[in-house]
Amino acid sequence: MNPSLSLVHTIDESQLEQLHRLYGKQWWSQGRALEDIRTMLVHSSRVYALIDQDTGRLVAFCRVMTDFVFRGMLHDVMVEDDWQGQGVGKQLMEAVTRDPDLSRVQSIGLWCKPNLVPLYQKFGFEQANADYCWMQTGSLITATHAPASP
Repeated sequence: MNPSLSLVHTIDESQLEQLHRLYGKQWWSQGRALEDIRTMLVHSSRVYALIDQDTGRLVAFCRVMTDFVFRGMLHDVMVEDDWQGQGVGKQLMEAVTRDPDLSRVQSIGLWCKPNLVPLYQKFGFEQANADYCWMQTGSLITATHAPASP
């Protein structure tokens, strides 16, 4: 755990602008409008942000959508490039998996690229049953939009 980072569950205005820039760096979320991110935050069940206490900089973020009993979905796990490889992603995931507000949720799911499966397995996530398909409407995120795995 990085002692210079503090966990917050709300985002202030300066952090919102930082979050907007962080979304802009992701292959799957470029072009999101600041106002849409503001609305998303209001309607997310739980928000997790790690803030550098020395600078006030938002260095990591994710959110969970849930009914707090049966199902939850982890979204938008992001760590600033210059903080990667320092255990910040682990610290963020521990905040989610140890959150007492989520302790009753029977199942939390997430989508990730194949190279990230081992990371999430460390926190108890397993690959879902291949007999079921993810279905969605609206804008699709496909592998053709994703950069090649490192």
